[in-house]
Amino acid sequence: MRKNVLVGYTVYKKKKNRAVLALVAIIVLVVAALWLLAINPEQKSTEPAKVETKNKMKKASPVAFVLPKSPKIVEKKSEQKMSVAEDQILVKVTCRGIENNLPVERSEEFSPGQRVYFYNQIMIKNPPATITHNWINPAGQAIASVPLYIVNQPADTWSYITLPPESAGDWQIKIIIEDTVVEQVTFTAKN
Repeated sequence: MRKNVLVGYTVYKKKKNRAVLALVAIIVLVVAALWLLAINPEQKSTEPAKVETKNKMKKASPVAFVLPKSPKIVEKKSEQKMSVAEDQILVKVTCRGIENNLPVERSEEFSPGQRVYFYNQIMIKNPPATITHNWINPAGQAIASVPLYIVNQPADTWSYITLPPESAGDWQIKIIIEDTVVEQVTFTAKN
């Protein structure tokens, strides 16, 4: 008889554990269902929308490539005025390097074979947008065109090239927004 009581006790204990597990499972399912109903169906996440858009941002990377021929670019007319509501170039400078997203060793004279950085800080009217740095050699040929994707306001952007050995003369860098040259910077390459 003791054997039966012990077995009965064990069976009773197992039933109690199963009942508790079933109750816990039901509670978990109810909480999960309520949680899913509370989430915005477009968002489908508990993270704020700001974090989602941050993941969608693209980082601008300095990319340069040789252009086969100069693209058609409309020069900005002098009578066009930039108001506060329009795109603004806040800083534009040539330098020897970039550290902590800021220009280092500003200069307007460089030697052939040396790397030249062009840094600019810009406010875009309708971000996100793409601006382009066009590097023009002394012969007037566009040798590099660097597209930069702008998301934040103000945006710190830069591009660079390494000057070819036979590159002495006055160089130009044109900042282009929507096929319009909005600013131009010159620097000199000396042997």
